[in-house]
Amino acid sequence: MIQAGASGVGTVATQLAQSWGARVITTASTTDKLELSKSLGANETINYTEQDFEQRVMELTEGKGVELILECVGGPVLEKSIKCVAPYGQLISYGNASGVTANIPSTDFTSANRRITGFSMGRSPVGTLDHESAMKELTPMIASGKVRLIVDQIQPMAEVAKAHEHLSNRGTKGKVILVP
Repeated sequence: MIQAGASGVGTVATQLAQSWGARVITTASTTDKLELSKSLGANETINYTEQDFEQRVMELTEGKGVELILECVGGPVLEKSIKCVAPYGQLISYGNASGVTANIPSTDFTSANRRITGFSMGRSPVGTLDHESAMKELTPMIASGKVRLIVDQIQPMAEVAKAHEHLSNRGTKGKVILVP
């Protein structure tokens, strides 16, 4: 399951998961974003403004939950997401777009044998991530078109406030790129 499936990371993660044979469930807030996610390979999409994603995930998985969740929203979304993880499954939290701290009782993961992993590429100590092997796999996929990089906007650096506002208003599909 990929929260924010139409985000920059979400669009790439959807394509990678699909190429590896996973059943992909994504969430998004608009029909346009859900359609984008479907076009990139999502098997199921959930509009979290219209449906309770926790309930829908459990319906889609016949009450089992999902093996892996990529989550970047934080706050209440993270709190509900952990409940969607199957026993012995994992949630990877790689952001906190909501700016709200999650409050997760330890029983939400220990009693169900779920794992939570935090990840930040920008804060990883130098030499601890194997970027080279990841790029060796990803670069040919991008070059061949098997994985598409979705760019929502390209803005001059002078328009950083405008770009940030666009991101903050959840209006993006894919990446916003700033250029000098």
